[in-house]
Amino acid sequence: MVLTYDQLKAMPKQEQITQHYCIQGWSGIAKWGGVPMKAVLDIVRPLPEAKWVILYTFAHLGAGQGGYNEDHEFYGYRESI
Repeated sequence: MVLTYDQLKAMPKQEQITQHYCIQGWSGIAKWGGVPMKAVLDIVRPLPEAKWVILYTFAHLGAGQGGYNEDHEFYGYRESI
């Protein structure tokens, strides 16, 4: 399923203050915000046997041009943080 930026902006936003540890070695405490993953899953409705979540940003861009993807094992994504 593909959600556009406008669709994501129209969804409910959650904010929290937390510490982020970057894989590049830095960390910082800040207010972070966005759409809770549970809200996305309520739309997507993955099958019970789903094992992975794969996220793409700027998928229309080729490798090395700013596009990004990330994959995570599915456990824990069904709950709001």
